[in-house]
Amino acid sequence: MKTNFILSFTLGSILLLGIFGLFYDDAFAQNPSLNDDDFKAEERQKELEQKKAEQKEKAEERQKELEQKKAEQKEKAEERQKELEQKKAEQKEKAEERQKELEQKKAE
Repeated sequence: MKTNFILSFTLGSILLLGIFGLFYDDAFAQNPSLNDDDFKAEERQKELEQKKAEQKEKAEERQKELEQKKAEQKEKAEERQKELEQKKAEQKEKAEERQKELEQKKAE
């Protein structure tokens, strides 16, 4: 009788502890305040990090575009300056030629 009681008590304990364990696991699995909040917080953090990375990439692209535009403007300004200098040199040559022609006409 004692062995039957011990076996019954042991099996009953195992059964009760198993059921309690299942309820305990289900409570955490179905508890949205514990799992969903953590999951949502992680998702938000990932989204924020992704947005920051995208903004950083966009800022770098804008910076590169600005630098490229500045370089192009500088090249254009240098070309204009060279053209102006060339025109001045041509005008000076023409003025000297006219002066020589006038001097030749006066000499004649």
